[in-house]
Amino acid sequence: MVIERKHTAELLPADYNPRKDLKPGDAEYEMAGEVHCVLLG
Repeated sequence: MVIERKHTAELLPADYNPRKDLKPGDAEYEMAGEVHCVLLG
């Protein structure tokens, strides 16, 4: 097994798991905030 140390800035997102750049006002952004409040609330 080879273990490498990398800075998070060097990591590349996987093609099979695309991330959407969420911004305030997006439905997914608002939903994530609600879930976060429920989990921590």
